[in-house]
Amino acid sequence: MMERTKKQKIKWKWVIVAEIIICYMAMLTMVSYVRGPVRYGPAEEPLLTEADFRDINGLPAEEAGAPFTFENQDQGEAVGSLADVDLRGMHGICISFEVDCPEEDAGGILCTDLCNGETGYDHPEQEFDLVMQAGHNEADFILDPGRQHPDTATLRFFTLDTAGYCLENVQIYEEILLPQVPDGLKIGVGACFFLLAVTAFAAAAGRRNSRKDGQ
Repeated sequence: MMERTKKQKIKWKWVIVAEIIICYMAMLTMVSYVRGPVRYGPAEEPLLTEADFRDINGLPAEEAGAPFTFENQDQGEAVGSLADVDLRGMHGICISFEVDCPEEDAGGILCTDLCNGETGYDHPEQEFDLVMQAGHNEADFILDPGRQHPDTATLRFFTLDTAGYCLENVQIYEEILLPQVPDGLKIGVGACFFLLAVTAFAAAAGRRNSRKDGQ
């Protein structure tokens, strides 16, 4: 009986030691996140959808034709889509899309930018140019509004080159400050300490039962 009790004590001891080490490592991981660089990422809900856009002449997208369709036969003529966006408190805008470019339109430039004509807000720093390649093209970038920006601006997709293509899978999200410690990590650390508490309680209960049996 004494031998079995001794073995149980040793078993509980090593289980608790192992769980303490796991909890310690989990805490180190959490601290590394807290001390790490500030993290940004896309918000859960889209900032803009196709329904928010109008064509470059002011017509709503549904009246002008299929959203994000670029049909241009005249070099130097601007075609595209635009939408108004509130820049107050904005860190950045995450944008991605795909486009299949015909061979005859390869080499053209598809521009995405932020501008506000009334305030003179129209700078290269708020612009992304995609040089079209024949075949499938993908774009994934962030527009930074900059430090000095107006409260509102216009987000534009346009080209001055000949075009016969359509943007697909257009995703536009606000870039937001992410939590320093991911929720999953918080849950994991909490689970480690909860398991340690349960183990310590079970070990203490086992010792009490052993003492009763020995009486």
